[in-house]
Amino acid sequence: MTRKYKRTPGSKKYADFTNSTLEECLNAIRSGEMSQRQAADHYNISRSTIKRRLKNDLPIKPGHPTVFTCDEEMAFASHLDKVRDFGFPVDELDFRYIVKCYLEKQGRLVEFRNNLPGRDWVKLFMKRHPHLSIRFANNVKRARAAIDETVITQYVDNFVI
Repeated sequence: MTRKYKRTPGSKKYADFTNSTLEECLNAIRSGEMSQRQAADHYNISRSTIKRRLKNDLPIKPGHPTVFTCDEEMAFASHLDKVRDFGFPVDELDFRYIVKCYLEKQGRLVEFRNNLPGRDWVKLFMKRHPHLSIRFANNVKRARAAIDETVITQYVDNFVI
């Protein structure tokens, strides 16, 4: 994956339109104002895209499929939320090792080097789950932490392996 992608001049444009433009185009065709060819020229959308959307074919997600299923990614996200709620911020490296341990316990071998996801994977994971944020761990004074035995007991009781 390139870090800063620049489209090659003269290359084929991919999805160079907004959803609202596409909806306007489809509505114009359905109402009979324009033909498919006229709408493709007017809205600058490829005719094959228009035909596929008119047939109600499910749009195929472009690119390589994700390593984990949606359920697995949601489990990672909820784990990060729970750990954060208990006052333990997880940084990028910690999260990568959490994922690596999960893969090793499952006995799965994926395309990550040594089953350790890279920084790009974490960045894209955070993009797919915008409600999360990477919190870098820092030293907190004992008075500010205000952790007592009940909080630790509650954490241990809620901890599931």
